[in-house]
This record gives sequence, C-alpha cells and structure tokens, in this order.
Amino acid sequence: MKRKLIDISDSTFERLSAKAGASGSSLKRYIENLLDEDAKNLSEPKIGYGYRFVSGREPSDAELMAILDAASSSVLLQNREAQDMFFDRLDEEIKESSHGR
Repeated sequence: MKRKLIDISDSTFERLSAKAGASGSSLKRYIENLLDEDAKNLSEPKIGYGYRFVSGREPSDAELMAILDAASSSVLLQNREAQDMFFDRLDEEIKESSHGR
C-alpha cells in the first residue's frame, strides 16, 4: 500500500466529510473508495472491450475512432450510466455479429 499526502480546499473537505459521514464512513475511507473505483474503471475500459474479446486483438486507432465518433454523436451519452449502457450494448452487438461469421 502506498501513502500520498494531498491538499484539498476547505469547501471540498467539508462537502466530502459530510457525504462520508452520511454514508457511515470516514473521510479517509470515502476518498480511498473513490480512488479505488476510478482506478478500477481505468483498468477495465469499456471502449473496445467487446472487440478485443471477439477478435483476440486490440482495435486499431481507426476502429476506436469509429466507436468514439458514433458515441459522441449520440444524445444518450450525457451521463456515466448512459455511457456504460451504450458500451455494454456495443459489446453485445460485437459479440453477436462475430457468431454469425
């Protein structure tokens, strides 16, 4: 386990302390959980996962750009839940299309 000293503004400290307390957690544990969740999202990318699963290789830059272009043009992608649903559905479509080959 690594330790890191960070500085946060007074208002951020107060808001996060209140949120941590409301969830029954210490501020330290609350921040650790936020960072763990963020790191998990980095290690489990949504974009291109289905492609890697089906093809056994990383998607090319052009293939990723096509996915991102389609995603950025969608009005549905205005929050994290919508993004996750979009990429989960994209992964399903990729898996389904590979079974037809």
